Amino acid sequence: MYRTRKRFFLVTFADFASSRFNPNRSRLFLLGVACVLSGCAATRPAPAARDVARVRADVAALCDPAMEGRGVTTEGIDRARDYLAQRFEAIGLARAAVGEAGEPSYLQPVPLYLDEGQIIRHNVVGTRPGRGKLADEWIVIAAHYDHLGFGSGNSRAPDAIGRLHPGADDNASGVAALLWIAEQMHTRWHTDDKPRRSVVFVALTAEEIGQLGAHLFVIQRRRLGPEARVVAMLNLDMVGNLTD
Repeated sequence: MYRTRKRFFLVTFADFASSRFNPNRSRLFLLGVACVLSGCAATRPAPAARDVARVRADVAALCDPAMEGRGVTTEGIDRARDYLAQRFEAIGLARAAVGEAGEPSYLQPVPLYLDEGQIIRHNVVGTRPGRGKLADEWIVIAAHYDHLGFGSGNSRAPDAIGRLHPGADDNASGVAALLWIAEQMHTRWHTDDKPRRSVVFVALTAEEIGQLGAHLFVIQRRRLGPEARVVAMLNLDMVGNLTD
């Protein structure tokens, strides 16, 4: 249960565990959660075919064979990273990470130490800054964008090794929902009615090999906002199975 100025909001996903995805109703639920937590005013939007088309387009892009299943050892995951950074920029999110040279960036480096040696992958981080006294309170909305690449020990498919795993549900669906929420929060409210709390959007890497991107985001959060305090977090994982 989350309290925000005389409003109480209970968020639970247990009722959705075995359900099927309804993109119209699920997107309203997710946007409602984001609105209540961030302290913005909003009316219930009517379902729009273009919104569903946008979500499906993001899922399709992330599942394209060129993304190579977004495995952490593939070049495809860097293509997915670049796609997400471009989407964040197009949406109008502010750069919230610190780049390798100390510059403001969407890309937060995540060093990974694997059998093949050290490689660098990236979380993709953007923000919609809040206003007033609550601007240093963060609402974090996250979804991991990596998947199984060409198969791994986590795959349930027979003869998994060498087979492309597109990862539409796990977790292109969650990333597409994150992008949709970010887009709606940017386009539906004017500057003078923006959320009081800052909303941070983060597409996480290396979840499939131990939630390493999330771990680094947590331990480095002070670099992103020295005075920031995380007051709520919504993680979007495999929301292709959600419905009302």
